[in-house]
Amino acid sequence: MDTPDAIQSDDDAVVIPDHLRELLSATADRMLEDGCDNAFAADMRDEVIAAVHLIDAFERDSLTRGDALALIPGAIDWEMPVKMPHTLEGVEQYLSQLDLARELIELRDRLGGQPPEPTNVI
Repeated sequence: MDTPDAIQSDDDAVVIPDHLRELLSATADRMLEDGCDNAFAADMRDEVIAAVHLIDAFERDSLTRGDALALIPGAIDWEMPVKMPHTLEGVEQYLSQLDLARELIELRDRLGGQPPEPTNVI
């Protein structure tokens, strides 16, 4: 979307650590793809528009607190392992994913966000 079409915000831009930018940007891209997959459903239009605005915010380096808080839950869900590892290499990958989840949660908490309602909490 062209910058003139983007929603302007008076919220302060949030600085995202470089190693989290790729994941959060990819999450915004995935949100757009998911929305477009269902583009003919009447209730998906707002989700597609919101995802495009998140991508615009990344491209303009103007991601706001609200933008970051909208992306963090999806980023955590996307990166979390599905199965327990059965190799030492798998354990290291699992721990790395947990470290990333911890960092995303800490970022959410610093931004004043709240965790989602528990569904199957360990």
